[in-house]
Amino acid sequence: MKRIFTILVLLLNTTFLFGQNTNLSTATTVGRINSKSIRVYDEEKAYLLKDWNTGKVVFQNGKTEYLPINYNGYDNRLERWSNGQPYTIDQTVREFVLGDTSAAKGFLFKCGFEPIDGQGVLSFYQVMFEGKTTKLLKHVKFKTREKRNFNDANVTVNFDLYETYYFATKDGKMTRIKNNKKSVSEYFKNKDLDAFIESKNLKFKDWDDVVTVLNFTEGI
Repeated sequence: MKRIFTILVLLLNTTFLFGQNTNLSTATTVGRINSKSIRVYDEEKAYLLKDWNTGKVVFQNGKTEYLPINYNGYDNRLERWSNGQPYTIDQTVREFVLGDTSAAKGFLFKCGFEPIDGQGVLSFYQVMFEGKTTKLLKHVKFKTREKRNFNDANVTVNFDLYETYYFATKDGKMTRIKNNKKSVSEYFKNKDLDAFIESKNLKFKDWDDVVTVLNFTEGI
């Protein structure tokens, strides 16, 4: 396979990018983002989606293009499909919608957040909720795992998916969060929220319950 071109990021002023996070333009509003957590389709591939569907790509200069794209979770980069093979997009991407051109149907990803846990301002996160004060973000990362069957010289390399979740404030400050009542309550420190959680009998079995909490805190 032809070598994928390396993304050109050295010319980017990361401080400028982080400072612009609060001004990122998006066609979505609260309640119109697909809040479902994206799942890896095949552990033998480093891509999040099986198909290279047309998605929406917004560049740092504000230009928007609709391209067949996928996200490489091992190299942490957005790639486009062209002439039967993947290429790294060589312009600085601000946000993109994977799997569809609408954030309500596809999966919205953004960068420009505070560095945390080894991720930088260029790291992309799936936006699972976007309110006026708080965002729920998910970072995905693939790590390789080698597998060799008994009496077999061949080694199979699989990719394991690692997920971390965060709350982000409107100025980009990040806090790692877990899907349980204690983690959410400690973040907000709000007695009314605690009463709401009890009244709704939220069990935090999936991230939908966290989205329900954020709808409450945003007054939706």
